[in-house]
Amino acid sequence: MTVAMSLVSEPVPLEDHVRWFEGVLANPRRHLLIGEAGGIRYGTVRFDEIDDTAEISITVNPEFRGQGIGGKLLNAAAQWAKEELHLGRIIAQIKQDNPASLAIFNKAGYEISAPGEVNSLVKYL
Repeated sequence: MTVAMSLVSEPVPLEDHVRWFEGVLANPRRHLLIGEAGGIRYGTVRFDEIDDTAEISITVNPEFRGQGIGGKLLNAAAQWAKEELHLGRIIAQIKQDNPASLAIFNKAGYEISAPGEVNSLVKYL
């Protein structure tokens, strides 16, 4: 399900993913947050900074989907981005056929700024 809802829907070979992840860790304009409580990792949030804006990407561990974790991660990450990165807005790209993510982002105060097969959303901080 995670790959299917991603903007890149094909499986990624392990060596490509490792190279990508190393790039994430090395890029000072890319921030990776891990949602964790009691030693359990619930999901991740990634921010890619562009001036006073960042694009957000979120993944919830499949074991914890449907339990409200995505919304909690999204809200905590937005607060962190406002305080730590001093962002003015957050943008997101979500496929139209991903109603669960669209609902979570909508509930967290994101608005569709450009509808389409892939919706662009924005939240002003």
